[in-house]
Amino acid sequence: MGEEVRNKLFDDVLALFHDLDSGMLPISVIFPYLRIPSHRRDDQACKKLADIFATIIASRKQTGKSENDML
Repeated sequence: MGEEVRNKLFDDVLALFHDLDSGMLPISVIFPYLRIPSHRRDDQACKKLADIFATIIASRKQTGKSENDML
């Protein structure tokens, strides 16, 4: 996931991925937009992860930094 995540944000990203995983319930298949607490946490985690990775990617573009990772 990149040096930035490993060194600075690992605990935050791990918790957000846990929230994403917890949002996948059997009812999610039938009613994916049902406003239940686990879906709300899933939506918030998705937005926060997108912000984290977008910030890292933008920073790399500005500095010209390139790493051998998924980003």
